[in-house]
Amino acid sequence: RLKTLQKYSAAADVFLDKNHKNPKVGYLIKQPDLANTLNAIAQKGLKGFYAGDVAATLVNSVQKAGGIWQLDDLKKYNVIERDVIESEYQGFKLISAPPPSSGGIAIAQMLNMLDSQAQANPWQTLNESDQVHLLSEVMRRAYFDRAHYLGDPDFVD
Repeated sequence: RLKTLQKYSAAADVFLDKNHKNPKVGYLIKQPDLANTLNAIAQKGLKGFYAGDVAATLVNSVQKAGGIWQLDDLKKYNVIERDVIESEYQGFKLISAPPPSSGGIAIAQMLNMLDSQAQANPWQTLNESDQVHLLSEVMRRAYFDRAHYLGDPDFVD
């Protein structure tokens, strides 16, 4: 991922060392832009993000990258709050975003399939090629289900 981060100076400035190389363990990563954004949200609520300096910075960055965002797009954005997706894996409660995001459901399904498989063949007993094959099959099936059974609840039942 180093080459990907190095392609984007803003990301490299945050997540790589001063020479844009992988930082050593213990390297302190500072994110002043994130701190400023969180402060703006804390002080001004939604307007701290969807209007003002944060919004202008977002729009300028998107436009510089060839995007078409306008300040008005952020001002008109309407947040939709939805109940979270909850699942359990090996005694841990997992909480994730609900549809239209599909990541939480897909991850829960993958973990449950892996857990079910582990009862017959524990992960540690599988050789590397069997582990890769199992992960590939689990992901393939979860993404198949996502494509066939999930959608935006605002538009599908």
